This record gives sequence, C-alpha cells and structure tokens, in this order.
Amino acid sequence: MMPRLIVEAGAVTEVGRIFCVATYAAETDDPAVFAVYRPFDDLDDFVRREVYFDNDGLTRKRCREAAELLQPRWEEMNAEIDASNVTIEDISVDIDTLEIELEEFDNAMEVEEEESEKEEERPLGRGHRERVRNRIYDNDDNDDDDDDDDAGDDDLSETRAQQRQDIVDHLNERRGDLADEKEYLDELESKLLAFKEEHGGMVTEEEFWEYAAECVKGSIDKYKKLFADDDDLKRIQRAFRACKLFDILLMKDTDVTTENSLTTF
Repeated sequence: MMPRLIVEAGAVTEVGRIFCVATYAAETDDPAVFAVYRPFDDLDDFVRREVYFDNDGLTRKRCREAAELLQPRWEEMNAEIDASNVTIEDISVDIDTLEIELEEFDNAMEVEEEESEKEEERPLGRGHRERVRNRIYDNDDNDDDDDDDDAGDDDLSETRAQQRQDIVDHLNERRGDLADEKEYLDELESKLLAFKEEHGGMVTEEEFWEYAAECVKGSIDKYKKLFADDDDLKRIQRAFRACKLFDILLMKDTDVTTENSLTTF
C-alpha cells in the first residue's frame, strides 16, 4: 500500500500544482484582460499533453522510490523461482539418466537370457556327454560340484535383481523429488503473484509511472468535460483568451491572422 500512496501523492502534487498556479494567476491584481488568458493558455496546453509529468519531475522520482522499496523482495522471490527451476532441470536430467540406465540394464539381461537359452539348446558334444556320464556315475564329489554351480547361479540372479531394484528405487526417489520440487515452485509462483497483486499489480518503475497517469486522468477528463460541455464556461474561456488582443507586449510579436487562440464569442 505504501508504494502506491507515495506515487499517488507525487502525481497529485505535480499535476495539482498546474491547476493551483493557474487559479492564483487568475486572481491577479493586474487587469484581467492582460492576465487571465495566460493561465487558460497554460492549462489548455497542459491537458493536450500525452504525458502529464516531466520525466525528471516529482512523479518520476516517486515512481522510482516506490519501485526501490519493492525491488529487494521482488528480486529475492524471483531468485528463489530461478533456483527451483534449476533444481527441476537437474532432477529431470537425473531421471532421464536413470531411465536410460534401467533400459540398458533390462536389455543386457534380455540378451544374457537369450544367450543362456541358446547355450542350453545347443547339441551336446562328445566331451560334454562324457562329463555328463561322469556326473552320473562318479563319486559324490561331482554332486557337490553341481550344487556349487547352482548356488553360484542363484547368487548371480539375486545380485542382478538387487542391482535392478536399486536403479528402480533411485528412479522412484528422484521422481518423488521432482513432484515435490514442482509443488514448491507452484507455491513460490503463487506467492510472487500475490505479492504483485498486493501492490496493485505494480513493482517496476514503469508500472508505477503508468499508474500515476491513471491517478490524475479523472481530474484531466473533468477539466476537459467542463470546458467542452458547459456553454457558459466555454464563453468565459473564449472571452478571456480573446483579451490577449489588448496585450500590447504580446501582440507586437504575434500574427493575429494565424493565432488560433483569438476566437470570438
């Protein structure tokens, strides 16, 4: 609220001064025919401007001051959002890497299983058949060797299964981290939006500059409407502005044939 009040005060002060000076100028001790047309001309020039404030005037300074009050927190919140986006990107890279690792692991296991099946289907050679007979008819030591081979195969299968499970667990963990970080990012962005809405949708100097123009627009429009719709005010204005014909100092340097302000009533 405070930044907006600072801008509003600056805008009203700068624009109000124009009308205040015009009012006092019209209450001069000099003859009205030589004085009153000047504030009317000044006001007419002023309300025709596209920008009602001087770029280095009070309102610009107040807009800069308002923005500086909000900038530290605004930059801090944006930095938090940027950091969260970087974290999300890093986690996404980890997930992609783990998914590729899991796919390659499964492919390797599939190839290994195919090779094992081919090995089992391959016809037995003479030497291999002899070893089979020995396993059947020899002593119990051969049975122990078979048990050792089976145990080794089981251990290898368990190791491979554990390796795969480790990859899956890590992948699921990172997916959870990603969901949490995205939720955190949504929260940060909501806070950023709420912060800006709290201050009327303005945080930058240029946004406050546009707001300042809106603050005084009503007064400018009212002035234009008064002298556009009220016939009495229009006649008074035209009368006083026509009085510049009697200002000798002005007329000596003015071409009355081209002076638009010299209208009759």
